[in-house]
Amino acid sequence: MRRMLVLVAMLALVLLALASPAVGGDNFVATLSGGQEVPARDTQAVGVATFKLREDGTALQFKVNVANIDNVVASHIHCGAVGVNGPVGVTLFGEPAGGGPVNGTLAEGTITAPDAGNACGWTDLAAVLAAMASGATYVNVHTNDGVAPPNTGPGDFPGGEIASARAGVDVWGSTCCDVSLAWSPAGAGWAGVNKSPVSRRHEEMKRRLSAAGVLALLLLYCSVTRQTHRTARLQDRSPFGEGVQDGILENSP
Repeated sequence: MRRMLVLVAMLALVLLALASPAVGGDNFVATLSGGQEVPARDTQAVGVATFKLREDGTALQFKVNVANIDNVVASHIHCGAVGVNGPVGVTLFGEPAGGGPVNGTLAEGTITAPDAGNACGWTDLAAVLAAMASGATYVNVHTNDGVAPPNTGPGDFPGGEIASARAGVDVWGSTCCDVSLAWSPAGAGWAGVNKSPVSRRHEEMKRRLSAAGVLALLLLYCSVTRQTHRTARLQDRSPFGEGVQDGILENSP
């Protein structure tokens, strides 16, 4: 049941990300989960980070969607190698601790430059994009309930609760979107080249995705979640424990 909830939430977030209106340039998509954090986090929280470069290469539009997560305090683009946590290069979101549950769009905006004085050594947007192209970046979401001690469970992982895959895999490139990407050293930014029929079909699919379809998935997820909580409450109240399913006592022989 837990795995199904996570999969439904992840699918809904991916569809929501793909259904977002296009502006031009190329898309970069990364899925976020607790299993990709370092160390791995035991959480049902999931997310999708999408980035879209403007045609002129001067700005990177972004959106971070999340589900099943509480007390979000920050989201960043980090630089980092496989298996290690790296410093912050670009801040995507920041709020005080103990903010409660978040489901849907956590943050969206436009990046024109990295954080000033960042420890990644990025000095401009071109440096950020070059790092993303090399696989030397990841996105994560930090949580904090504001109560000591830290790292007590979901909603309280200040070092990061969910993250995208670390370096070493094609997080931002062609495998996610069937688009071949090339970096222009002249500063023109990313340019799509040799888009395959699969890529064109993918783009057509994105255009046809409707908000109604995304809403239906989210409603399904909410329905399953409510049913799970209802069953758990019935089990807690019943002296028969797991013999209660959906309000009905199972007769044992």
